Amino acid sequence: MAINAAASRRVVRAPRRPDRLPELDILRGIAVLAVLFLHSYFRMWPEVTEGERMALRVSHLFAHGAVPVFLFISGFLLARDRSPSFGAFVRRRLQRIAVPAVVWMTLALAYEAWRADGLSSALLRRFVLFDIEGQFYFIFVLGVLMAAAYPLRHTSTRVLTRVTAGSFLLGLGVVAWYERQPITGDLAVFAYRNPAIWAFFFVFGLFAYRLRGGVPSWGRDLEVLAGLGMVVTFGAYFWQGETRGYPTSYFGVTVFVFSSLGLVVYPALVRLALQTNIGRLVAWPFAWIAPLSFGIFLVHQPYFLGWLSSNAVMGTRFEASWSQLMVANFVVGAVGSLGFVCAVDMLWPRLASLVLGVDRPSQPGDIEGDAERAARAAVRVA
Repeated sequence: MAINAAASRRVVRAPRRPDRLPELDILRGIAVLAVLFLHSYFRMWPEVTEGERMALRVSHLFAHGAVPVFLFISGFLLARDRSPSFGAFVRRRLQRIAVPAVVWMTLALAYEAWRADGLSSALLRRFVLFDIEGQFYFIFVLGVLMAAAYPLRHTSTRVLTRVTAGSFLLGLGVVAWYERQPITGDLAVFAYRNPAIWAFFFVFGLFAYRLRGGVPSWGRDLEVLAGLGMVVTFGAYFWQGETRGYPTSYFGVTVFVFSSLGLVVYPALVRLALQTNIGRLVAWPFAWIAPLSFGIFLVHQPYFLGWLSSNAVMGTRFEASWSQLMVANFVVGAVGSLGFVCAVDMLWPRLASLVLGVDRPSQPGDIEGDAERAARAAVRVA
């Protein structure tokens, strides 16, 4: 009787929702490395070869999908949020995002003031505008979109669909206008912080969760169609670049469309890779990086991708080649940032959570088991 009762309890107990989705964790790990790669870039030298130039253009087109991926994941996770009230939601986000961001923005301000031999109004202005280092604009954009999109969690699917379509058209239009402008000075500062060009990626995450039953899967036909769209956009990007000039950073219609289609294609590619042993082996490091990714994002500039990378490669053979120097900067910055965040997490996990935003799951993840569960869920909603 006791055995039957225990079995009965096991049968009726609802399955616990997994803390993480493997495809999103892996994409987050890849995306943070893509951000570091973008920040390793410096102006091409005149003697750069054609092969180096084209390799940079290809890598940059894909790497500029990193922030859209981050925003998509944030929107998707917002839809999963179970905070009992907006106040509780804000308190959790302040602890998880705002506190680490303020800590590292303040340290960056102190570092830049030390380098400039004193605090100045220009540095304070950069601090207020989330411009004290290149990565912090994302914090402003994320905060605005989280607050604005919170009510959409409970709106109807029809309304959410309209908001998603509207945000895409708005973003496309604003990016098209920016593409015709010189993105420099104050225009660049405010362009990066303009929520209009980022809103679609975040809202699409909400939409994906609502429409696809909590699994970022759209079915094979739609995913193949989106992949073909990326191929066409890839060609258009290079045709435009070689004939009329490449867009600046994220501010190009082809970059926007390519990144948008990638939000459908990338999770599908990760799920496909996780069905093979070699795919799981390759994906494991990115899944491992994922909980550390916000901390890496916060600290990489100016300490590791900046001071450390400059001093490490100075006077080495890498200075003879533009591409080798850029890759060396990236490797040193990435290894240094990852090593620092990982060390803090290992030695002082509570401190890592508080000031680096490290978000370890409550239970250790099993990438193989999670991949199998994700694949079965994707089949059910396809």
